[in-house]
Amino acid sequence: MLTIGWRKIYGGLMSETILLDEDSYEADHVKHSVGGFGGHIFRRAIHLSMAIIPWLYYWHGEFIAGIFGINPIDFVILVLFAILIHPYF
Repeated sequence: MLTIGWRKIYGGLMSETILLDEDSYEADHVKHSVGGFGGHIFRRAIHLSMAIIPWLYYWHGEFIAGIFGINPIDFVILVLFAILIHPYF
């Protein structure tokens, strides 16, 4: 048996540790991901952009925001809003 190191919470109470057969455990995270492969890639891109976006903002933020005719803070707000509403479209 394979013991998973976390516990499920039901109604505020913790149940026993979950036990799985070694044959029933699948390490393929894409199968268990919301949105399948597309959702998996989208979340990976978001996580990678967390390293790139601050660099772009501090070095090129005024130039990029100027393309859209807004200031850098408003541009960041628009990007965050687009990321938040993306799953609904």
